[in-house]
Amino acid sequence: MNDYLQYLMEKYQFSHQEEIERRLLELTSLFEYSQILNATLELPRILNNVLLIPMGRLLIAKGIVVINRDGQLYLELVKGQTHSSPPIATPLVELPLRPFLVEHLPFNDLSSHPLLKWIHQEELVVGVPFLIQEKPLGYAFYGKKLSQSPFTSMELDFLFSLANIAAISIHNALQMEEVRQVNRRLDEKVQQLQTIFEISHGLLSTLDMQQISQLLSYALMGQFMFSCFAFILKTDGNWYVQKSLGYSIPQLNEFMKTFGATFDFEKPCTVHEVRQKTLRSKLHALGIEVIIPMRHQYQLLGYIFLGNRAGSQPLRSSDVDFLTILSNQAVIALENARLFQEALEKQRIEDELKVARQIQNRLLPKQISHLPRYQIFGFNRPSREVGGDYYDVIPQKNNCRILAIGDVTGKSVPAALLMANLQSALRAMVSQETALEKIVVQLNMLIYRNTEADKFITFFVARLDGNKNQLTYVNAGHNPPILVSQEGKVRYLHHGGPLLGVIPEARYELGMVSLHPGDVLIAYTDGLTECLDAHGDEFGEERLVTVVKENAGNSVEKIIHLLVEKASRHAANASFHDDITLLGIKRLQ
Repeated sequence: MNDYLQYLMEKYQFSHQEEIERRLLELTSLFEYSQILNATLELPRILNNVLLIPMGRLLIAKGIVVINRDGQLYLELVKGQTHSSPPIATPLVELPLRPFLVEHLPFNDLSSHPLLKWIHQEELVVGVPFLIQEKPLGYAFYGKKLSQSPFTSMELDFLFSLANIAAISIHNALQMEEVRQVNRRLDEKVQQLQTIFEISHGLLSTLDMQQISQLLSYALMGQFMFSCFAFILKTDGNWYVQKSLGYSIPQLNEFMKTFGATFDFEKPCTVHEVRQKTLRSKLHALGIEVIIPMRHQYQLLGYIFLGNRAGSQPLRSSDVDFLTILSNQAVIALENARLFQEALEKQRIEDELKVARQIQNRLLPKQISHLPRYQIFGFNRPSREVGGDYYDVIPQKNNCRILAIGDVTGKSVPAALLMANLQSALRAMVSQETALEKIVVQLNMLIYRNTEADKFITFFVARLDGNKNQLTYVNAGHNPPILVSQEGKVRYLHHGGPLLGVIPEARYELGMVSLHPGDVLIAYTDGLTECLDAHGDEFGEERLVTVVKENAGNSVEKIIHLLVEKASRHAANASFHDDITLLGIKRLQ
C-alpha cells in the first residue's frame, strides 16, 4: 500500500494531506471492490458490480459491458436508460488497450461496426478494457457523468484500476462458466448414453419388428418431442413404410416410388441442405424437416423422416449425433429381426418340404409286386426335397403290370403337385382297363386344361403282359427307353406322340415289343443323361447304353445302381441339378 501511495504522490505531486487521504480512500475502495468481486464466481453478479460501483462512485448515468467470446463481442449487461436496442453480438474489433474516449476513435473507419455505432448513438463516452496478459477480455463503456464534467485522468486511472481488478474475476467466472457448460454437456452426454443403453437394450431384446418400431417411436416422441416421423425400409429393392405418425402413408409410398431410385443420403441432413430443388420442394410439401439414413455394414436399409418438434425447437448437432446412434441401433435390431423371420420362414418351408417329401415317397411304390419270370425295379432321387420326376408300377389281373415314368417341367413343390395329380389320374383310369392310347389322350387333355402354358410333362406308360411276354406302350415326348437284348442289340421305344399338356387334341400311337429271355428295358428321365462333369460334358445316352450292355447279365437293380454310380462319378460327386428317376425290367426266362 505504501508503494501505491508513493506512486500516486510522484505521479500527481500531492502536496496536501487531504489529497493523500482521498487517495487512501480510493485505495480502500479498490480493496473492498476486489473483495466484493472475488467473493463470487457468478458472472452476472461480477459484471453488475463492475458497472454499479464506478457508476455510483463517479455518478455516471449509464454503462455497458461487452465480453469477448470466441472472437465475437457479446453484450452482457446494460445499466441505465438506452434509446434503442443494442446488437447482441458483433465481430471482434481492435480497440485501445488503455482507457480511451469514444470520440477519439477513428469512427469513420468503424462506422460499419454495429456495436461501435450503437455506443456512439447512445453517447457512451469512455471505454475501459479488461486485460488478461495484455489481451482484451472485454470492455466496459460508460456514459456521461451527471455533472456533465469531463473525465479526468485520475478518474480514468481509477476506472482502469477497477477494470484490472475485475478482469481476473471475470476471467475466473468465464472459466467457471465454461466448466459448468462442459459439465452440463457431459451430464447431457451421460444422460444420452444412458438413454441409448436403455433403448438399445429394449431394441435388441426383441425380434419383433413391430415392437422395435414402437420402441423407436417412443424414443422419438419422449426424448425429442417429435410429433411427425416415419420409418422407411428397403426390402428386395422396394421401399415401404414400416411405421408412420403424422404423415400420410399413401403419400410417402408415392414419394418413394418417384424419388426412391435416386434418393441416397450418406449422412443425416436437414431439408435445407438438399440440393435438388424438386426433391427439396417435395420434402417441404410433405412436412419432412430432417432425413436420417439407416445403414448397416455400409448397406442402406432405410431412412427415418422427421418433422417439426413440439415448440419448434431446433435440432442441435448433439441431437443429430444422438439420433444417428439411435438409428444405428434400431437398424441393427430391425436387421436381426428380419434375418430371424427369414430363418423362421426358411425352417418352416424346410419342415413343409420334409413332409412333402414323405408324402411323395408314399406315392412311389413301396414294394413292387412280384411278376413271374421278370425283375422290375425303380429308383428316384430328387435334386431338392421334392421333385417332379415320377415312376409307378400298378398291378393288374392276369399277370399284367402298368409301368409309368414321367418328368414335369420345373422342380420342387409345383412340379411335385402336378406329378401327384398325374399319378392319381393314371391310377383312376387304368382301373377301368381302358386302352393305353386312350388313357394318354385323356391325361393330355386333363393336364392341358388345368395347368399354365409353360407347364408340361414328358410321360411314358406301358402295359407288361407276363403271360404273352409283350409290352405295349405309349411315349408322350419322353426320353425313349432303351431295350437291350441278350445279344447286345439296342432298340428305342419312341412310338407315341407329343408331350402332355401342349396340344389339346393330340393323338397317340401305340407301340409294342416282345420280350425275350435276358432282355433288359431301362426307362429314365433326362436328369441322368444331362448331368455334367467339370468341363460341361453330359453323361449322355451313349454312356448309358454302354453301361447297360456291359452289365446286361446282372440284375436290373444292379444295373440301375451302376448307372447312378457312373453318373455320379462323371459329375465328380457334384450335386445333380435335376431329378433322377429310372425304371427297369428284365426278363429272366
